[in-house]
Amino acid sequence: MNKAIIAILIFLSFQFETFSKSNLNNITFSYKNDYSIINFWANSKDLTIDKYNYQKNKQIILEISPIISKKEVLRGFDTSEFKGAVVYVNIKKLNNKIRAVIQLRENVQSKIEKYSNRIVLKVENFYGAFAKSNINVIKNDNVNIENTEIHVPKSNSIVDILENLTMSGPKKYIGKKITLNVKDIKVTDLLRVISEASGFNIIQSNGIGSMPPMANLSLIDIPWDQALDTIMSLNKLVAKKNGIILLVKTESEETKDKEEKEKLKKLSEKEEPLVTKLFPISFSELKELESIVKDYLTQNRGTIKMDKRTSTIIVTDTATVIEKIKKIVKLLDTQTPQVLINSRIVEVSDKYTKEIGLKSGFTASYDPVGAPVGDSATPGFSLSTASFGDNGFLGIGLAAVGRLTNLDFKLQMLETESKAKIISSPRVITKNNVKAEINSSETSNYAETTSEGGVTSSSFKEKTAKTSLSVTPHITNEGSIVLDISLSKEDFGAADIQGGPPTVSTNSVKTNVLVDNGSTVALGGIYKYSSLKTTAGVPYLRNLPLFGWLFRTPNLDKIDKKELIIFLTPRILNQEEAGIADNV
Repeated sequence: MNKAIIAILIFLSFQFETFSKSNLNNITFSYKNDYSIINFWANSKDLTIDKYNYQKNKQIILEISPIISKKEVLRGFDTSEFKGAVVYVNIKKLNNKIRAVIQLRENVQSKIEKYSNRIVLKVENFYGAFAKSNINVIKNDNVNIENTEIHVPKSNSIVDILENLTMSGPKKYIGKKITLNVKDIKVTDLLRVISEASGFNIIQSNGIGSMPPMANLSLIDIPWDQALDTIMSLNKLVAKKNGIILLVKTESEETKDKEEKEKLKKLSEKEEPLVTKLFPISFSELKELESIVKDYLTQNRGTIKMDKRTSTIIVTDTATVIEKIKKIVKLLDTQTPQVLINSRIVEVSDKYTKEIGLKSGFTASYDPVGAPVGDSATPGFSLSTASFGDNGFLGIGLAAVGRLTNLDFKLQMLETESKAKIISSPRVITKNNVKAEINSSETSNYAETTSEGGVTSSSFKEKTAKTSLSVTPHITNEGSIVLDISLSKEDFGAADIQGGPPTVSTNSVKTNVLVDNGSTVALGGIYKYSSLKTTAGVPYLRNLPLFGWLFRTPNLDKIDKKELIIFLTPRILNQEEAGIADNV
């Protein structure tokens, strides 16, 4: 019973807490020429609202409590496509309150308005917009709230005004349009007019006041930031960005300031104390690394030495330079990439031979007397199986058929088919940009006879067939591999002359290809096809029906097919250790 009462009390307390809080139902954004509006739609006006300006990160932080909301409402949204000051809105839930972080392009003024069903945050789109629209703004203290930074999506359609005025390159002006039609006006007064019209902060140097007035200037309905950029270009002025302030000075003043800063920099470098640091080197060549690092040393102060025994470089310089060299050594002293090149040479041959016909002619003798009818002698017939060894010929002999004796002929019936597949697979490992070679050879001996002074002598000589692979890999920054390849394969054939040296057939390829890591590429192939059909015999008689085969040699049909294909597969073995991008 007690447990049931406790459960009911917990449930009621939960429901009371839920109903005691207001619900945030929706968040909307709208844009007008002078200001942007963010609406927080809630079902109660009894809410506590705290607003902070976080000028360091150009943010407005809004905290509403006590309030709850569904997850689909607590979403951030990108407003950078609009020309206003608001770039992005991020919403977070913190216990019984909602925190909204509004990211701005520049620090501008904002105002909160409360209604029965919503809270409105108005943000001016440029500094001074509220004053133009006669909107009263309550000043807020600047505070520093931690963990409020957000990542703002970048948009190519929005260009910061200050970046436009202080950087080179393509520009897109987004300021409010103004009209200037003046004559004989000082540059200082002209800059002041633009500053007052735009609400923008411009600080002028003393050198601008001594410049001659502009004779005539007529700019009609153009963005004020474009007008300011034009005036600066015509009068050879330069600008520097300092937060939301633009510092404008003449080119001569800027040159003088740079010279003084350079002198101060050199003076500080001379007075800055020196430190010594040892850098152990694991993979790089000491001399190569030394030649790179010495270019970053302070002139006339920094020194570098090598210790080959421990593979260490010793650098003495200022702490700033030492830190810079530390980063350089860390990036350069990495494992040299190693590449395994696996190749396959596939040779396929297909041969077919067919011979049918009379081999050695037809012979017979005629006996006019012959054996009498009824004689006990019978015709003789013999089949020699040994004749199958004679290149597959079938020999038939008839002893006597009536008065026809010693009948002899050889009939050839031969059909041969052969298929072969030969695979060679040389493989080799090498470092990046280092040439590697692998060779395999086969030797055959043959006899050579010479005669000198009536004396004949014989000797044996060698002939070699080689299979070789030569390759130089170059690994790109993206992880692909450029291969400079030379591949050759030689094979023995039959001797052209009986007892002579064997023939050697050679297949080779030399090329330069780009291959993805671990991918297989077919470098090339050679396909050969030959067909031979041969027949001979006595003219006219060899074409006689039925009996023509007695007067012709066997028909010879011969087909020979050969195909050579070369495949190559490179793979980086230490890709992660060498710091190469993985694109496989």
